[in-house]
Amino acid sequence: MTGEPAAGEPARQALLPARRAAEVLRHHADDVDRRGRFPHESVAALRNERLLAALIPQELGGGGLTVAEIADVCTVLGRACASTAMIYAMHQIQIACLVAHGEEDAHRFLRRAADGQLLVASGTSEHGHGGDIRSSTAAVEPDGGFVRLRKDVGTMSYGEQADALLLTARRSPDAAATDQVLVLLPRREPAAGEWTEVEVTRPWNALGLRGTASVGATVDARAAAGSVLRTGFAEILAQTMFPVSHVLWSAVWLGIAADALETAGRHLRRAGRGPRAALPRGYAEQVAAFYELDGFCRRQAAAVSVRPGTAAGPAAELRGAVELNSLKVRVSRGVVDIVVGAMSAVGLDAYLLDTDVALGRQLRDALSAPLMIRNDRLMDNVGSSLAVLKTLF
Repeated sequence: MTGEPAAGEPARQALLPARRAAEVLRHHADDVDRRGRFPHESVAALRNERLLAALIPQELGGGGLTVAEIADVCTVLGRACASTAMIYAMHQIQIACLVAHGEEDAHRFLRRAADGQLLVASGTSEHGHGGDIRSSTAAVEPDGGFVRLRKDVGTMSYGEQADALLLTARRSPDAAATDQVLVLLPRREPAAGEWTEVEVTRPWNALGLRGTASVGATVDARAAAGSVLRTGFAEILAQTMFPVSHVLWSAVWLGIAADALETAGRHLRRAGRGPRAALPRGYAEQVAAFYELDGFCRRQAAAVSVRPGTAAGPAAELRGAVELNSLKVRVSRGVVDIVVGAMSAVGLDAYLLDTDVALGRQLRDALSAPLMIRNDRLMDNVGSSLAVLKTLF
């Protein structure tokens, strides 16, 4: 995403508050990175601009934007502070799951979330599962009109700061590890009899994305029985979480790349010998690579919806999965190449930490991209899917 609206008045209107918020993000980005702290001021700016509810349908009090429009917002934010932009993207992924698959209780929560600009975090990983989110040890246990859940979450971004959590767990204590559900756990102003406690078990002191507060944690909760989404997690993952994640993550990474290219271009023009001096070929090649990835991301974003659609045949579903996996792999690799290319075009000033064209933060943030669901695991999954098809077309 380039930071320009894809089309239509809603997109244009969304990007105005996004750009205002981005000024706050940019002001605090270096301090957030240096101290490895949660970006409180930046998330407050998102709340003030009512961007946290942008994906919630208008009939539930939200902005009613599409996934493609949210992706444009992610890119604008990613150009200013990748940590905050990734927090925003992950929050919107959870909102998308509730919008597309939630029932009455979830819709009531979405109304509260829109009104209060609530921040929602995810807990899909679990210690002992090696990053595999498609199976769980923790299980939902009935407790009268409530349910109980205790889970040892492997990595949970901004879980301590979130107003609600969306966790995976086995449907019941006797369910198979792969028979999973999503459980919505409110933390801000829970109803009578409900509570959610988060205990950090591993701090976050990372190379990049240092502000996402992606800690390990134990979650102990009691929630209303209606907090368990009826649709199984496998279906939610395939139809909503997986496609929305790949699109919004990619949009954030493209924001990092755009910021690096803009910074490098500004330096190169300033260093040029005249107003019409050509920029280096290597820089031009990185800009071309960015536009190619941006176009691919836009096409994928336009095809993703949080509204239930008509069912596709196995070949069409597979093609979509392959393209989305390819999007994640290509953009996660490409953003690293683009930032390194921008740094090379500038030279030493981009490598130093105390210049106005320093790109160290952008490079470290970009290096997280291939690790967010490892690329080799994604392509192995594609290979397994292709093996069962008699024809690709």
